[in-house]
Amino acid sequence: MSAQELEPILNQVRRLSQEDQLLLIKRLAEIVAETRTGTERRNLIYGKYRNGTGGRMSSEKDFDVAEWRPSEKDLNGL
Repeated sequence: MSAQELEPILNQVRRLSQEDQLLLIKRLAEIVAETRTGTERRNLIYGKYRNGTGGRMSSEKDFDVAEWRPSEKDLNGL
């Protein structure tokens, strides 16, 4: 659908009350969430890209060390 085809729909949405616009957003989010099943939600496959790098594979410990653990200053600026 082109931007020109969306304009009449957007004009209709602008005429809705704020409450109805929020309801529309909620319903659209539900539709998008339903369509995201399948390939987009697959988990990464451990070791999938290990060939061709020449180095060792990352371990769980590597990920644990690299994980960001924010300090109080990072979170609250204190």
